Formats: sequence, C-alpha cells, structure tokens
Amino acid sequence: MQILLLLLLSMPPRGRLFLPGIVLKQLALNPEVQEEVGLTKEESDFIKDVYFDFAQKTEQIKSKIKIKEIELEGLLEEDLVDFGKVKNIVKEIGAMGIELRLLQIEAFEKIQNKLGGDRFGEIRRKLRKLARERKFMRRKRMNR
Repeated sequence: MQILLLLLLSMPPRGRLFLPGIVLKQLALNPEVQEEVGLTKEESDFIKDVYFDFAQKTEQIKSKIKIKEIELEGLLEEDLVDFGKVKNIVKEIGAMGIELRLLQIEAFEKIQNKLGGDRFGEIRRKLRKLARERKFMRRKRMNR
C-alpha cells in the first residue's frame, strides 16, 4: 500500500499530457486504484491491454539501452578513447530514451481516444485528488 501511495504522489503536475508509466501499471493492475477512480470493467480491461503492450515494448527498448551502455562502458575503458564512437552511442541511447517517453505518451493517447477526452480527464482528476489526499494524510501522520 505504501508503494501505491508513493506512486500516486509522484504523478506529474497539472498541464502535463501524460502520467508516468508506473501509474499506468497501477491503473491497469491494481483493483483498489481502479475502484477509487471508478473504472468500469470494460475500461479496466482496455487499460490493462494498453499497459501490457506498453510494458513489452518498454522492456525491449530498455534491453537495447543496457546493451549500448555496456558497449559505451567498454569504449571508455580503452586506453585511447574514440570520442566519435562515444558520442554516437550516447546519441543512440538518448534517442532510445526519447522513444520510451513517446511510448508512454502513445499509451495514454490510446486510452484517451478510447475513453474520450472528458472521461480521461475525469480519471486524471480523480487520480490527482487521490494523490493529494494521500499526501496530506502522510504529512499529517509525520507531524504527530
């Protein structure tokens, strides 16, 4: 439960287009969160499908990033560092990081398109409210 609270507290401030991927996971897989934001069974199933597609693609890209980081580490250990190669690998890693962020945006775009802008906005408002309430409760306990 504490992990859930921390995840919800880490949600982005107002005005951002998307939520962190970890919140997508909680929204897709945590019945307590689903109930608190009022997801229907159909909405929950759709979000779960989007999440699993997102998670699979994300893990594939993370694996590629890890391989490039190992390659980069090897280049940096050489006596004579080829900074041209280093720059290229850093650019590749950066591009893959952007790809991860775009996957996150696309996942929430799919959800918004399926649920409609009003329903998607309602869910986001409920998640923010839930995060604020949990944050307040956490502070209150800490001040005892």
